[in-house]
Amino acid sequence: MVNKPVRVAVDPVTIVLKECITMSTAMRKYSTLTSQSGMAAILGGGSDDIFISDSFATIPQAKQNDPLLSGFIQLKLMLDKLESLENIDSLTVLQPFLLVIRTSTISGYITSLALNSLQKFLTTNIITEHSKNYVAAYREVAKALTHCRFEGISQMADDSVLLKVVILLRSLVNSLMGDVLSDSIVHGILQTIMSLACNKRRTEVLRKAAETTMISLTVKIFSKLDDIDPTLSRHIYINDEAYANNTLKSDTVGAKISMDDSRSELSSSIGPRTETADVEEPTEITQRNEGAENIESDIDSKLSVNDLNIKSTSALVLSPTDENYGFKVICQYLNMLLSIVIPENINNHGNFSSILSFQLLNTAIELSGGRFLSHPRLFSLVADPIFKSLFFVIQNSNKLSLVQAAMELFTTIVIVFGENVHSQVELTLNCILDLLKESRDTTDNNGKNKPEEKEIKSLPIKELLLEQLSLLWTCSSNLFIKTFVDFDCSRDRSDLATKLLKTLAKMVNLEPSSQSMTPISLDGICSFVDEIHTNLNSVDRLTFLSERKENIKLRQRERKTKFIKCVEAFNEKPKKGIPLLIESSFLTSDKDEDLAQFLFENNTRINKRTIGLLLSDPNKISLLKMYMNLFDFKGFRVDEAIRMLLTKFRLPGESQQIERIIEEFSSRYANSQNYQSNDTTIYGNESEGTQLQPDSDSVFILSYSIIMLNTDLHNPQVKEHMSFEDYSSNLKGCYNKNDFPFWYLDKIYASIRDKEIVMPEEHHGNEKWFEDAWNNLISSNTVITNISSVTSTVTENLNSIEKVQFGRLLFKNVGAVLINAIFKTYMSTSDEHRSSRVIQCIEKCASIASYYNYKNLFNELLRHVVRITTLTNPENPSPNKIQYNVEEIPLVRIDFEETRASVPVSTLAMRLGRSEKAQLCTILLFSILQNNTNSDIITVKIWTEIIQVVLNLYENLLITPDIFGDLQQKLKLGTLPRPQPDFVILKTNENKGILSTFASYLKGDEEPTDEEIEYAKIAINCVKTSNIPSSIFGNDINITPTIIKLLLESIEYKKTDENQNYFEPEMLFLVEISVSLFPFCKNEKELGNFILSKLSILSRLENLSNETYRRFVAYEVLLLSILDEKEQYLTSLINDKILASKQIFSPKFFANEAGSKLLDNILYFSEIDNYKEELLNNKGFWTLLNYTTKEDYSSDKICKFLEDSIRAEKKIINKNTIEYILEIFENRMHIVKKQKVTVEKSDLQNSNKNDFKVLLDGSEVTERWVSFVIALTGERSVSNLLTVDRIIKIIQTLFFKLVYSEKSLRSSILTAVETILTANIEYSKMNIKDLESVIELGIVTELNKRHKLVKPLILDVLIMLQKVFVYYLKKGITDDETFLKILNVFNKYVDSSEVEVQVQKLITEKKEIERQLKGTSESEQVSGSEEDVYSISNKNNIINTNVTSDPIDDSNTTNNATNADVKVHNDNDTNTKTENNIEVKVDDS
Repeated sequence: MVNKPVRVAVDPVTIVLKECITMSTAMRKYSTLTSQSGMAAILGGGSDDIFISDSFATIPQAKQNDPLLSGFIQLKLMLDKLESLENIDSLTVLQPFLLVIRTSTISGYITSLALNSLQKFLTTNIITEHSKNYVAAYREVAKALTHCRFEGISQMADDSVLLKVVILLRSLVNSLMGDVLSDSIVHGILQTIMSLACNKRRTEVLRKAAETTMISLTVKIFSKLDDIDPTLSRHIYINDEAYANNTLKSDTVGAKISMDDSRSELSSSIGPRTETADVEEPTEITQRNEGAENIESDIDSKLSVNDLNIKSTSALVLSPTDENYGFKVICQYLNMLLSIVIPENINNHGNFSSILSFQLLNTAIELSGGRFLSHPRLFSLVADPIFKSLFFVIQNSNKLSLVQAAMELFTTIVIVFGENVHSQVELTLNCILDLLKESRDTTDNNGKNKPEEKEIKSLPIKELLLEQLSLLWTCSSNLFIKTFVDFDCSRDRSDLATKLLKTLAKMVNLEPSSQSMTPISLDGICSFVDEIHTNLNSVDRLTFLSERKENIKLRQRERKTKFIKCVEAFNEKPKKGIPLLIESSFLTSDKDEDLAQFLFENNTRINKRTIGLLLSDPNKISLLKMYMNLFDFKGFRVDEAIRMLLTKFRLPGESQQIERIIEEFSSRYANSQNYQSNDTTIYGNESEGTQLQPDSDSVFILSYSIIMLNTDLHNPQVKEHMSFEDYSSNLKGCYNKNDFPFWYLDKIYASIRDKEIVMPEEHHGNEKWFEDAWNNLISSNTVITNISSVTSTVTENLNSIEKVQFGRLLFKNVGAVLINAIFKTYMSTSDEHRSSRVIQCIEKCASIASYYNYKNLFNELLRHVVRITTLTNPENPSPNKIQYNVEEIPLVRIDFEETRASVPVSTLAMRLGRSEKAQLCTILLFSILQNNTNSDIITVKIWTEIIQVVLNLYENLLITPDIFGDLQQKLKLGTLPRPQPDFVILKTNENKGILSTFASYLKGDEEPTDEEIEYAKIAINCVKTSNIPSSIFGNDINITPTIIKLLLESIEYKKTDENQNYFEPEMLFLVEISVSLFPFCKNEKELGNFILSKLSILSRLENLSNETYRRFVAYEVLLLSILDEKEQYLTSLINDKILASKQIFSPKFFANEAGSKLLDNILYFSEIDNYKEELLNNKGFWTLLNYTTKEDYSSDKICKFLEDSIRAEKKIINKNTIEYILEIFENRMHIVKKQKVTVEKSDLQNSNKNDFKVLLDGSEVTERWVSFVIALTGERSVSNLLTVDRIIKIIQTLFFKLVYSEKSLRSSILTAVETILTANIEYSKMNIKDLESVIELGIVTELNKRHKLVKPLILDVLIMLQKVFVYYLKKGITDDETFLKILNVFNKYVDSSEVEVQVQKLITEKKEIERQLKGTSESEQVSGSEEDVYSISNKNNIINTNVTSDPIDDSNTTNNATNADVKVHNDNDTNTKTENNIEVKVDDS
């Protein structure tokens, strides 16, 4: 971090003067050079060479005897009385201090003071960007610090001085002026501090400070990339650098003792320095080792200015070409770090050096990795040597800290560059996964044998590898999907995602010694499941299922296995593989053009040797030409082009085959360059950087020479290697008949020397297998770094549906393995948090399997869960070894007196209450069912086990049977009975003893302990939390015909000793659930028939309780209301079950809620078209209605039903239905008559008030019935259907009711009777005799029976009779006898003046009608009428003798039959008396 400027109160001149005084004072006191007069004389005589000005040459000789001290004195004189440093050269101000720092003969104390002064100058900004020559000053400060020398005293003291050097260097680079340093200076700083950090002989404090400083400088340096313009001029960068030679320098800074120690420590590991074109260091740096050694070897020699490398200030002014540091030092820095960890050198450095290098590389990539892609050279370092180095360490090292550093760098590279280093990631990850599995494949991707496996990695290293891998799925969203798309769905890549997940599944259940790996592996599996589940939540399932478009990568994945088989056949023999490739549509045709394109694009899996042999076939020249045309060699040197070429195939061994390939290559190379024709071109004299224009012959010769040079320089059997001079001389005259430029051949030679062209598959089976595997798989490592210009990746472009599609395929491959591993982990872990995490993961796995409709996987998961719950039968042991360590105990219900709570204690409750895993799985099981979205996914077998779980809970009183309270309320059935416990114990909270015992009791059985009760309570809470009814039956998806059938098939038909406590309750429980669920499947007629058949069977079982039988009938009626075309079943149910079981279905039953609801449901069928006709014409139905009218409540209901039915649809009325209805009416009135007679015979005042209330209620019901019959018979269509006997009964009934009706109803009754008596005449269904019988039996008899009660109504009755008589008289079908009978009725009540008047009206009306009918004169009619009346009056005495009287009126009633003409009939009193003595018995009915 760059420091902010510091403002000081003291002026800069004063600060410098004070430091000069401090230094001079210390040097006079401690300097070891004050006695060296010879040195002083030399310095005194050569003052002109000193950097100080000539004005100070007159200083006395005594003052100049110490050259270092004199420098401070001269600086003090220079600054004396100056007000600022603006006009003073900055380097002049610092030079005395820098000279002290660089002088090895100065004590560490003095050097420390000089360092303190520099620290103050930097901190107080003595030199700023406005200072004179400030750039040179800062750079010289850095050089002096990197060349710090002093006399050593002790390790601790010396390292404390060097600690200040380190701090100063860090401050310098991070300061505001740190950017003015040059590349070479910054590189020197990095070398110095890195050498200190890597020197084990240094103190821990110094090394840690150096290490911290390196991290700080790394951040500073790589942050420069943000300001550097991209160097991405093209997307292909040729990588031919040698990294092993860019070594770390020895630690030579500090005291002589320390340098000797460091040299002995590092001399064996540091090789000779080879300068490259990228490294330009000044003479001081490049020669510093030599100079330092000269000074150290001659401590006693005289110190000269030249020995100290002191130059004049004018020579140190910044050169215009010496630019500030930037991209160049970044590359040098990476090369330096790489030189430490590269496989060739890693064993030559200490473990700490390699670790620090990896850490610094990691810091650099973490900070600026994103900018590397803009600089192919930097990215090339990461993609090849850096990645290769860390891969080598991971594969071969057993040092934990080193492997950790390499893995940290690996994960960083994957996160930052993952899309650009697929080959490297694939090779490294496969290696890591093989190491984790403790055994690796013995063959590579192409079937070649690998060398013998090295020793198995230790457990700590495996844990480390797995822990570092976890960063990938922790820091990257959709890691597994990305890996699956990029690798598993690529034909050229291995199934990396599948392998990773299967490895995690294996690692999650290792032996106890490896349990520390379990949580990490489990976290990886859970992360994958979370990833898939999150993707599913973003896409509706129906949308996903309806999607038909499929990503091309998915099709590649589906065909990948087939492609591999075809390629294997091709590798074995191309003639065999090509037809298979064409047949499978991987290859368009066997044309050379198509084959060349296929070989070029799909060379990863194809054997490179096979490609080389095919291309070099003399019969395949056309193929070779087309293959070469696919390369673009424009702008590359010939050696670079060859490197590119040989990444695709391996050169064959025969010279003729090589010649054919090289010849075609040469032609293609020359044609790719697009040479500019220029007759003035002088070949061989092109300046460096100019593009050469060799023809194909020149390229051919040069290409052959490059291949030969590569073999010569890198073949271990060649003892004397070709020199550059030899190589260049062999190519004399080969460049268009001229010589190749020296610089051109030098670059080719250096490239081949530094980096071998490794042929693919060259080192199989020998000690170089690692190098060959890397080079063969990763083409970018040896030649090119191809950075795609496309910033987005395939995975980033995936839409939500495509992610779900890829997830489906991946989950299909690994789901079963993961689920088995997860359950094993769950059973073995004792960690509560881990158990909870596993449960969540299992639930998500179930959701995923259901979403993708992976039926087998989903049911296997449920099978595991069900078994772990412990709620299944013990005889079916869990596959996960659930132990039932609970003794069998009876079912005991503990009733707590104070709280009124009940706790059932049983073996099942104990098993569930004791096992936390079982409780979690119980909750999980029903949560899965509650969230199920796929109705067809659960198999019959699993549903059977789930139902068994529910029944076990029910039998042990752990769940309530009243799941469907709405059905119970609808049918008014009440709650279901519960199973009976073996014991019932009543407890109080005080003594917790047994107060009383209910049910059966067995001696010797002990009361459940408090612990058992607590376990039972836990089980109850678990079941309550599971919310079982809602989970299973609250989810409509679960309700299928399958589960309903399974519920019914679970019913036991035989009562045994084992099931006697729950036989009938469980039967009802299952039946009620099935009936309740059926409406969700009401379109399934077969299911409805199945349920009815089961109910029919169950209802025929012996010894069923009345309640159970009634429920079965209620269920059947409900089902029939849902089903169609079950008319016969309905009528059979009424006749054979209800009417045949009158003890069960008594009238009182129909009067309660359940019976009334059952009756309502039966009546409802009359509204259903399919049932209406059959039901209303069925005698049993009307018999049931008649039967139920015995109770007022039911009677009222039936009356209302009949009213509504006839009002809604009159066509249902026919002769039979009218008979049934009137029969019910008469039966109802018969019951009322009994009630009336009973009350009338008793003293109402002394009767029970409740009885009187019943009478009133019954009257209300009767009123409804009478009103209904009145309305019904008022219809002519109904009256026409009545017989004489039925009319008589109706009139008798109506007249009975007339006595007890309100005034409003009486008129209606009389009108109804009139209608009945007059309606049939039009159809000639009633003759005069029938009419007389109806009047006599239906009216007269009832009047006589109720004479006293009827008397207030007599006038209305007589008027009604008069109307009836007149009606028939007008029709001409009456006779005198009829008139006499009517008149006789009138005569009984003639004592009433109103009746007498009405008689006169009757006679008058009769005369008028007869006159009109006969057409005679009025006088004749009157005379005739008088005679008739007289004769009728005489006959009336005879008729009256046949009239019966109501026994109630015998003692009080005098029947005074009168005639309309009172004067004529005064002698009738005697007959009346005789009539009153007649005793008539009246039938109550």
